[in-house]
Amino acid sequence: MLMFLKKNILFFIVFTVVLLLSISLLVMDVSLYGDIEGRKAEIDTTTENYNKERNAKIAPVSQNADKIVEDTAELKGQVIKLQRRFGAPYRKFLLIFAREIGLEENVLFDEFRKHFAEYKIKQGEKEESLGEVLGRPPFYIKKEQNALFFDFMDKYRERLARILTLRAAEKAAAKAGKQLEDAQNVKAAPADREKVEKAYNAFFKNIMKDPLFTVEDLAPRDPAVRRRLWEDIFASALGLPRTQEPLVCQTYLEKMQNEFVAKRLIPGVTDIDTLRRFTYSQYVNDAPVVQDIPEIFLAMPVYEDIARRLRSVENLEVVDLVKNGPSPAPASDKYLFYNFRLKVNCTMKSIREFVNKLHEAYKDDRVYVVRWIAVKAGSDEELAELRKILEDRDQGGQDSRPQPARGGRGRFRASARRSTPSGIAPYLESLDPKYATAIVGKNTAVTAEIDFDYYIYVGERVHNYQVNRQ
Repeated sequence: MLMFLKKNILFFIVFTVVLLLSISLLVMDVSLYGDIEGRKAEIDTTTENYNKERNAKIAPVSQNADKIVEDTAELKGQVIKLQRRFGAPYRKFLLIFAREIGLEENVLFDEFRKHFAEYKIKQGEKEESLGEVLGRPPFYIKKEQNALFFDFMDKYRERLARILTLRAAEKAAAKAGKQLEDAQNVKAAPADREKVEKAYNAFFKNIMKDPLFTVEDLAPRDPAVRRRLWEDIFASALGLPRTQEPLVCQTYLEKMQNEFVAKRLIPGVTDIDTLRRFTYSQYVNDAPVVQDIPEIFLAMPVYEDIARRLRSVENLEVVDLVKNGPSPAPASDKYLFYNFRLKVNCTMKSIREFVNKLHEAYKDDRVYVVRWIAVKAGSDEELAELRKILEDRDQGGQDSRPQPARGGRGRFRASARRSTPSGIAPYLESLDPKYATAIVGKNTAVTAEIDFDYYIYVGERVHNYQVNRQ
């Protein structure tokens, strides 16, 4: 047996190793099989519990459903508030008006839309809403329609006063443990009418105090003209574009343009011809067509806002200003945008300040988006100096500035090193006071071109009229 083992020792070694490996693999396989069976049992149990829960048809918690509805409504409300900041120069005054009378901004807009649709005008033997009448071209309120327009706006404010009275009556009834009867016949109380009219007057007093509104005369002497102007502005804050008769608009535009020049609102613009080139030179000899008039009243406050922000920056003069639009915003029918291309002579600091002021305009319910800025040096003298230095060196000439003495292999002599214990820069400065001073960039005067957009939210307009899109 021993002889057999000695002769087959290699076989027995291999056989033993294989046997041990087989036993190990078998043990691992049994362990893995047990683990798989355990996981399978867990999956079966989970599936069974899931099926039981699903078949039980447990209803969602009603409180969660209510919260989802509330959160959705809150989100929509916040989105609308954000949208109203786009191109709404009179919004902050409308918010003051709403606060003064104790109503929410949404109520003002909702009631104006309802009133616009419900206000009836007798046309021959039939009645039509104001929206139907104004929706037909040409869209503008003629001078002889002033009385109609005034009545429409008076009844809107009466409507707001009635809401105040109705809310007070409902609150009193609830306090008494009763229900308000015959709510449809509640009339606006005199005190509520007075409150609304007081807030209406304050609306315009606040506008006239605002430094961003000085081009347009908001207090003309003629009471009829002033009344029409105020009603136009108040209605435009609620979504009805401003209109005028063509000849009246032409004269009004000329007055505003003259104010731009007289008050030097645009830096560097001192004559009316340049101002007109920036703002509607086509209407000097010809009155605007009816469909262009709302766009003029839409754009002039934008021009004034841009001018004010330009004027607040030092060392800046306008060379050119070009407006394109309004155009529909990409992928949305709720926005229009103007594109402006501005060219100015300025400094690097002033162009940064102006861009920052555009970005901060959202605080005044105006939204600008700067697309690109191109800056060009205002003088070529520095480049000429640098070019001369480089050309001298390329031609093997000597730089006009003193050069430090050098030893072998381009190293400074020992005496130079000994005289500069803190480094080589002080030594170079001792030879040339201009060492390490800027050659290019000392002159910060530049010419800059800025391309930016101005966005306007039109999703709450109360009629189907669209401004003429260029």
